[in-house]
Amino acid sequence: MIIPKRNIAIFEARKTGRTFRDIGLEHGLSVERTRQICVQVERRLARASEPEALDGLSVRVQNCLFNATGTHDLTPEEIAQLPASFLLDQYNFGKTSLAELRLWLQKRGLEMNDLPTARPLNSKLAETWAKALRKRGWTVIPPPPTNEQRG
Repeated sequence: MIIPKRNIAIFEARKTGRTFRDIGLEHGLSVERTRQICVQVERRLARASEPEALDGLSVRVQNCLFNATGTHDLTPEEIAQLPASFLLDQYNFGKTSLAELRLWLQKRGLEMNDLPTARPLNSKLAETWAKALRKRGWTVIPPPPTNEQRG
């Protein structure tokens, strides 16, 4: 992430309590443009501190994953467990998005699951997938209980 030095200087000046007007006069900018730069730098810094779980994926693929699962908190391992056929059924998710996702997973040493029998890593995600798969006519068989569940 590259933030121009001028924008960082404007943001730092604002953090010290200076007004947008004073900062704008110093840099030859309008009050509104100074405010916009401060907002932009703040957003970029906030985004840089977020977990990089989906870093490197296009916005389209990230949005499709969110629409399919209902969460932004997906790990690459959870994404790899999503069946390709399930993703291809999502609005705006096509062959190009699937190819991008496969490449992204390969860079992390993971492979895309092509079968609808994957076991999700968390129960909320499992319920979301099962509901979506049933809606599309799949028969969802619950996984066998783990040793902890047996007692």
